[in-house]
Amino acid sequence: MSPKTGTISAAAATGSVISITANPASEFPLAPMEGRPVNFGVVVPGVYRSSYPKADDYGFLKGLELKTVVTLVKRDEIDHEFESFIGANGIQQVVFNMKGTKKEAIPSSTMSSILEVVLDRRNYPLLVHCNHGKHRTGCVVAAVRKLSGWNLDSVVDEYKTYAEPKIRECDVEYITALAPSSLNISSLRSFHGESSRFTPVQVRSFMRTVLFTAFVATIWVVSGSQIVITRDNITR
Repeated sequence: MSPKTGTISAAAATGSVISITANPASEFPLAPMEGRPVNFGVVVPGVYRSSYPKADDYGFLKGLELKTVVTLVKRDEIDHEFESFIGANGIQQVVFNMKGTKKEAIPSSTMSSILEVVLDRRNYPLLVHCNHGKHRTGCVVAAVRKLSGWNLDSVVDEYKTYAEPKIRECDVEYITALAPSSLNISSLRSFHGESSRFTPVQVRSFMRTVLFTAFVATIWVVSGSQIVITRDNITR
């Protein structure tokens, strides 16, 4: 599914856009058509979506050579079978207790934290899932699409395709109102896996060094001037 043409999204207009064109499919295993989990889909090469994986899905998922699984639901009971599969295949699992728009508005901090993981190319190949792969997963994918410059109609259409026949208007309202500028993503990583050249800590350290150097230079200049004045007074 590709974005419709003719409409530039707010993200694209403001420049808050990430690139999704730099993930050559050849870098990652092709997803077979057979044995796919319910609501499985390829977001971009190396990023997948689905419902909660079941034992019958493990063979398929193993073929994707996953590095990371992002779980958007925290179950009351531990899924020992799934944990065993993840551990046996060296997959890191990141769990978010995401309530979804039906129960509460998704906090910007929660969505930002999820996207920090999903947009970090070092975590690929990556699977993001909830219970049914429809609503919570749909909202996360919609956030990625809005950040990447898709127009709203395309974003909502994709959400509805996966959410049918149980489309939630509260999800559509969330997706519609979501502003990329409200997401506090530390480096707004692109799918190139590039981060900002300097970290905030490095920038602060550099500024302290500059200010300290300027302060020392000022003292040196002032002290030098006073010495010259004193010498002038002596010679007179």
